[in-house]
Amino acid sequence: MLSRAAKLEDTGRACADLVPPAEGGFGSGDRLCVWLAPFGLVLFVGLPCHSGGMELTGHDFDGIPKGNVRVPVVEFARLWLAAEQRYEAEPTWANFGVVQTCRWLATATVRPAQGPWYLAEAPVTNRFGQAHEETIEAESLAAEVLLFRRPVAPWLSERPGWLLAVVQTLAWAWRRSGCPPIDVPAHVQG
Repeated sequence: MLSRAAKLEDTGRACADLVPPAEGGFGSGDRLCVWLAPFGLVLFVGLPCHSGGMELTGHDFDGIPKGNVRVPVVEFARLWLAAEQRYEAEPTWANFGVVQTCRWLATATVRPAQGPWYLAEAPVTNRFGQAHEETIEAESLAAEVLLFRRPVAPWLSERPGWLLAVVQTLAWAWRRSGCPPIDVPAHVQG
């Protein structure tokens, strides 16, 4: 199985072409940033190769597995839509953490403006494949462990608000604890 970096190279885009995000946010020219983690693993710390949020369709909402969220699916769908809209308006690491987690829980296919479509991967472990009860529980535990790990990993310091957003999203959607990670307007416009 090829890593995502190898797949990117296979599509003619070398890792040297990838540019890290600018300080304080992301612009339309930003590309995926790759961090080589210990043990020779490639860990993706940047954003997917498209600017702004993913355009959601009815098919995306219909495909949310009911067992992947423990809040009403309609509430989760409203949160996901609000998160995508918020991320498009204000592309920060915190907003991306909510969006990335929602996409994975919904087993969404991420459709970048350029490049191949791909199945959303787990936000913390970067696990490939669809989310299901066992992997969601494992991801939730991994996120909580990473949140309290000291010293804080350097790659995590470069993602302000991302991990807390992931933990809050999983806590709300999976554990049914706390409140939604972002405010959801009463009528989210799609």
